[in-house]
Amino acid sequence: MKILTENFENYMGDESNTKSAGIEAVYIPDSDSEIFELLKKNTPLTVYAGGTGIVAGGIAEEGSVISVENFKFLHIDQDLQEVSAGAGVTLSELTTALSGNNLWYPADSTEQSATIGGNAATCAWGTRSYKYGSIRNYINAVHVIIPGLGKLRLARGENKAENLRFPGEIKSGGKTYCFPGAGKTAINLADTVSEFPKKNSAGYYMKKEMDLVDLIIGSEGTLGIITLLEFNVLKKPCDITAFMSFFRNENEAFAFVKKVKSLKGDFSPCSVEFMDLESLKLLKNHSFNVRETGPAVFLEIETPASGNPDGAVDFAADVFRASGIREEDVVVSSTKEKRDYIYSIREGLPRAVNSQIRLAGQKKAATDFSVNDGEEGELLEIYMKMRSSSGIKTVLFGHAGDNNLHLNFIPKSAQEYAKAREICETAAREVGALKGSIAAEHGVGKMKKHMLKYMYKEDTLSAMREIKHKFDPEIILNRGSVI
Repeated sequence: MKILTENFENYMGDESNTKSAGIEAVYIPDSDSEIFELLKKNTPLTVYAGGTGIVAGGIAEEGSVISVENFKFLHIDQDLQEVSAGAGVTLSELTTALSGNNLWYPADSTEQSATIGGNAATCAWGTRSYKYGSIRNYINAVHVIIPGLGKLRLARGENKAENLRFPGEIKSGGKTYCFPGAGKTAINLADTVSEFPKKNSAGYYMKKEMDLVDLIIGSEGTLGIITLLEFNVLKKPCDITAFMSFFRNENEAFAFVKKVKSLKGDFSPCSVEFMDLESLKLLKNHSFNVRETGPAVFLEIETPASGNPDGAVDFAADVFRASGIREEDVVVSSTKEKRDYIYSIREGLPRAVNSQIRLAGQKKAATDFSVNDGEEGELLEIYMKMRSSSGIKTVLFGHAGDNNLHLNFIPKSAQEYAKAREICETAAREVGALKGSIAAEHGVGKMKKHMLKYMYKEDTLSAMREIKHKFDPEIILNRGSVI
């Protein structure tokens, strides 16, 4: 195991431009047993993966950092469409390996330097979540190191809740494990699923009759350290065609989104994305070749391996024609390999935003709200109110199909940053009142954990605290995140 006691700047920051402070060392283990030995020391450990988070979940406020970068095991069973991947495998590495086996992982997030372990820890959704959902839908088993218990392989179906309660013991590989000092005390749950949007990564995932695997997914490294994942993937499609259509104003753009969301059948989109005019202007300033005539909507339509290669284009052409959209207002490219024109724009936007924030020496101030179907208009009203009251440069973009848009502030000073945070706080209360999520896909980390109270009642927050203490009684894992 490599141990760094100096020169560890590469492990101290994430895309929120937040930095770790006062950490003692960076550990880079090579095995599960080395991680478990570190946990036995009962000193705070913060897990660091790809550094692509934007809520400071991988930022340490004390103790040491543990990097999973050496957990690179990767095995692909092409026939069964199953993968075993170490937590440190990046999405770029995974995509390349899968492509060589004519397979693909549809839930991957926008940033390809993110790791598969980070995807699971934050319950990543990605741009194609409109059709494919989150990584949760694909995971069959999680290999996780839990304080006091060691390495466990938690397979889906082994540990099921009875109503809103797990038995006070964990089954793994035919053995039964009890939490040290807690005996067989049951794990009580609340419900963070039934009333809330489908796209929700705020706090612990809890519902009736749930699987223990789903409690680990999205727990942001606070319950255990994920070292390996077993998951399903899909056969690679013939193509994924992207269409970027420009509109005169946001009302027209969102009317089109509403129409697209009503489409069903073989060519229903796998992603429905939105970018406002300010987003396109920012991209233009970062040397992207984009139009600045109005907001844009981005669709991706998959053509199955056995399908007509022109099917997606013909289908989309009919949709655009029926909506009165001119051919010259639509750009078309393939995004199968995530290297083509339209996807470079979609990936380039959050990078451009984060670059502007770093240049100004400020931290990330952005929303990750989502709402239930039927509440989209209310969410847009909240965003318009936020923009008009701020006087700060903002861009609005994101996953319109999932009712999950991101309003990103680009503050130029500490005063603007403080004002942006205050505005986000007020808006979070309003979204919570709508039974929306304050963290649809990025988790809450250290920057947004205080907003959980706008979504959940005290008994739900209490259940989360009890779960944390059950798994990590000394509060050593990712201290300061979520709980």
